Amino acid sequence: SVTGMAEIFPGAPVAVMALAATMEAGKLVIAGWLAAHWRGVGWSLRAVMVSLVAGLALINAAGVFGKLVEAHVSVAASASSNVVERIEALDARATAQSAVIADLDRRIAQIDRAVDESTRRGRVTRALDIATQQRVTRNDLDTQRQAATTTLVGLQAQRAALVGERTRIEASAGPIQYLAMMAGAAPEA
Repeated sequence: SVTGMAEIFPGAPVAVMALAATMEAGKLVIAGWLAAHWRGVGWSLRAVMVSLVAGLALINAAGVFGKLVEAHVSVAASASSNVVERIEALDARATAQSAVIADLDRRIAQIDRAVDESTRRGRVTRALDIATQQRVTRNDLDTQRQAATTTLVGLQAQRAALVGERTRIEASAGPIQYLAMMAGAAPEA
């Protein structure tokens, strides 16, 4: 709870931790004193002392809550950062794979244009010769294009899974953000 108070009030962590430690010690001293002198103390003093212990217990709870929130947010931020890095890496690979597919498409289109151009000019025999000569190359390029497309689809599926994971991580911060809004603080995404 002492370090949690420093998370809630980060401006002067040493002073806040000293104050929180003093309040914790005071709570324990008051509770011990009340236990030892319960019967010899009047109702009004008991009520004041019990109120002080209850107030200090609430402050203690706030410190524990602060520490828990800090732990949750740091883990969620780390996980989210890791997912974002993986998404960016997949995006880079997908861009490179798209370039490979575009290059293969360009090379296949070149072969097709050569055949079409010869046919258009009335050189049907030449067009058939080009088609025959380039059939193996074109089939190989088409096979490479299909493999590259399959790889790209796999990368896109991995990216979609990572986006879903990022959404789950962001959703896990929902309760903390709700509590922050209830307390009047601006929730951080």
